[in-house]
Amino acid sequence: LTQAVSSLPREDGDWTIPPAILKAAGLTDDISSAKRAVLAFSNWAVTEVCHVPYVDPSKHEATDFNDYYKLIMSRVQYLYSKTISGQHFVSDEQVYPLCTFQTQVRRRAQFVRRGVNRTLGVFDVRTGPELEGSFEDFSGDFRELLAAVGARKFDAETLRHLINSAAPGPKSELSLELVTEEWIDKLGGTSLFEVLPEGADFSGGANVEVKVTEHAGQVVLLAQGPWFRVTFVETPLLQAMAAFMASFICTHGDDGWVMWCSE
Repeated sequence: LTQAVSSLPREDGDWTIPPAILKAAGLTDDISSAKRAVLAFSNWAVTEVCHVPYVDPSKHEATDFNDYYKLIMSRVQYLYSKTISGQHFVSDEQVYPLCTFQTQVRRRAQFVRRGVNRTLGVFDVRTGPELEGSFEDFSGDFRELLAAVGARKFDAETLRHLINSAAPGPKSELSLELVTEEWIDKLGGTSLFEVLPEGADFSGGANVEVKVTEHAGQVVLLAQGPWFRVTFVETPLLQAMAAFMASFICTHGDDGWVMWCSE
């Protein structure tokens, strides 16, 4: 982020704004206003970026990249699971209902490499002259990233802090307060998910599992687990895929951090 901000223009000069962005802003015929807006943002960003602390990715917790809505929904889903009869015959954990969802990146990023506009293909299982990179070349790196994301732990004190600090008001928590501590006990100390080996299928157990598959030539992630657990997985998976694409663009692009900002 610091590198991206440092590459932004700080004064008027020989730089341009992509036509698509001018059109989206309604400023196709008023480029001077568009440039003033860019410079205002640039000066603000340069001042503010120094206040954003660096966080070691290894320090991330399972709740990172989630919001208060997930804290509500997970407890509602946990409460619902307690109403299903016969759970204790299957497991000591609240397993059912199991939920499966899929995550994929539907839009291929564009960037410039060696002066040529390229389409990012790191999540394409096929290769082609129009694509830069393929999943076949980078699947090992991506699975390593996924494993690191899945290893993030839920912290009981963080869960309590998030609920106390993010709740819009005490009344919003009244209907869930009787189940909150039990729910925290179920999540605290557990990992976000486990990445299944290639070819392995879901076990249908109490843990969340993520499977890397492909559909229509693109990588698709499937996540399955108890509803109240798997609800926390969606946004971290999307963030991991976005971070993986950004890393490639910034490493291989001619002006990668600028292209990352544009994307």
